[in-house]
Amino acid sequence: MFYVVKPSENISRTLEHVIRMGGTLLIENIGETIDPLLDPILQKATYISGGIKFINIGNQPVEYSNDFR
Repeated sequence: MFYVVKPSENISRTLEHVIRMGGTLLIENIGETIDPLLDPILQKATYISGGIKFINIGNQPVEYSNDFR
């Protein structure tokens, strides 16, 4: 799975899907300022709950696949 999105698009749903399924996400023309939605991903702020790895995207926990890129 390989997805390409632009910052002008609503990337939250695509981001959640790609993280869950373990695909690759490329964000085109990101510019100098980065959406705060991406901070947990860039910081790799994952945690384990009930033996499953999660990451918070916005206020929502999303199951994190180790194959996500």
